[in-house]
Parts: sequence; structure tokens; C-alpha cells
Amino acid sequence: MKNLLVTGYRAHELNIFNQKHVGIPYIQKALTRRLFPLVEEGLEWVITPGQYGVDLWACEVVIALKHTYPQLKLSIIAAFQNPEEKWNDAKKEYYNEILKGVDHYASVSNQPYSGTWQFAARDDLLFRKTDGIL
Repeated sequence: MKNLLVTGYRAHELNIFNQKHVGIPYIQKALTRRLFPLVEEGLEWVITPGQYGVDLWACEVVIALKHTYPQLKLSIIAAFQNPEEKWNDAKKEYYNEILKGVDHYASVSNQPYSGTWQFAARDDLLFRKTDGIL
């Protein structure tokens, strides 16, 4: 497997409303345990939609793994431009910090949010471009 899609629950679906929640390190540990053997077997890209929750926590895990495995790459492919636009300042700052460790960033639609079709188009692209999903 060369390209892996990683996605999951949004933070609010887990009743997590900030980065200080005690559950986040456990989620990240579980992600690390699943990603580590895949990286050892030759995983090259982790691709995520980059939504606030498991997607971004996985990004943190991959960024940490890149210190040991510099060949590992990270991509965020958003559904539309500026998905963080309506987030609060703390979430925006967190997102911008994550973006510093990303190797590739793109949005499927080159416009702001205009409809659910953007999510469907993003998901279709992600499913076509990856070999598996976590």
C-alpha cells in the first residue's frame, strides 16, 4: 500500500471542543499503532480531508512519524477553499500549525463552500487516489 486515506469522527461528534481534551492522546496513540506497521511496509502518503477531529490528529501523528521516516509524505485535500474560515481563532491557529508540516495541500473546489456536492467530489477523488482507508 502506497497511499492511505485517514479520516474519522469530527471533534464535536466525540464531545471534544478543544485541543486540551484528555482523549486526544489516546486517539493519536491508536492512530500511531495502526500507521507504524504500514510505514514499515512502505507506505508513502497519508492523505486526509483535514477536517477538525481525527483527520487533523492523524496529521499530527504523521508529522511526528516523519522525523523517523522522512520518506513519509502528508497531504490534505479539502472539499473547498478555506475550510477553516468560520472556525474560532484557536482552531484556525491549530490548523495553520498543521499546514506547516503538510507536504501537499489542495482543495477539490476552487471556491468557498457552496454545497454538499463539494464533499461528494472530494470523497470521490480521495477514494480513487488511495489504496486503503483507516
